[in-house]
Amino acid sequence: MHATTKPTSVNKTRYGRATYNVVLPIMFISQRKLRQSKVPIHRLISVDNHEPSSSERKQNDDRLRDLMQNPKTRLAAKKNREADEKQFGDLLRVIPDIFLYEDQGNHGGLEKLAFHPNPAFAPKTYEETALHAMSGVVS
Repeated sequence: MHATTKPTSVNKTRYGRATYNVVLPIMFISQRKLRQSKVPIHRLISVDNHEPSSSERKQNDDRLRDLMQNPKTRLAAKKNREADEKQFGDLLRVIPDIFLYEDQGNHGGLEKLAFHPNPAFAPKTYEETALHAMSGVVS
């Protein structure tokens, strides 16, 4: 079975030092069957704003090939993405409780809001603990 991809949408995203194109591909399988992938595919395009090395490109190409050819790998990627989305949603829901907020008024046409940890909040996860340790000002 020969599979190739044709991008249907492309966005750039960063993960740490690396930049990826996010491509939601249509998979062409044996020229007759079309199947839309439900898992965004990330293709490495740069590391620290430089072209990836040949070993980084090969590693990324091997990962993409495995995603295209192995249904178990695609299922695992989908489950990981769903778990990440749930975790992100859970963190967004607790943000109003994690911090205490102070309106610092309007400065130069920008509204300023200070935030610091709410001492009454008891973090339940490592992620909540890390978020709870933050303080700052948002404009």
